[in-house]
Amino acid sequence: PRMLDVYIELVRRHPRAYVLLCGAGDSLEEYRDRVASHQLTNRIVMPGNVDDMAAHLAAMDVCLHAVEVETFGCLLLEAMAAGLPVIAPAMDGLAETVRHGTTGFLCAGTDEMLARAAGFVSGVHDPRVMGLKARARACTFDERRTALKFKLLYDEVICGARYSWPWPDALARSARASASR
Repeated sequence: PRMLDVYIELVRRHPRAYVLLCGAGDSLEEYRDRVASHQLTNRIVMPGNVDDMAAHLAAMDVCLHAVEVETFGCLLLEAMAAGLPVIAPAMDGLAETVRHGTTGFLCAGTDEMLARAAGFVSGVHDPRVMGLKARARACTFDERRTALKFKLLYDEVICGARYSWPWPDALARSARASASR
């Protein structure tokens, strides 16, 4: 199923659920037409591109990221930094970002995504508690630390240098240096 189908099904199943989709891709008008055909324009809001993503994230309780392809998850990091738990597909790049059950949920398919979202809507999961952990996790992805990790990985691949993950000494030095700035 396409991304939009997950959101449509969520609001159909859960009267208290609302969806905010930001961004404007080639499918925006098609998505708006489909939402209108289901008479859900008051529950699935699509403002297109927004100037202040932080303000839009602040209006959310959870980030449900129903995508078919994702490499790193920058949107997830933005949501987590804003204190939102995330629900996303269990993909390689996202597993590095999201800690399943702690900062959000990585799901095997759309049924599991809908079930996890239902848990937030019904109060089984507390978005505030998980969101605090998500914010703390997002803070570990600063640019200096990430650049150092890439440099050490390149050293290993290109030069044959051997490090043991998570390169504790180098990362600890990097964290101390970042904290002192």
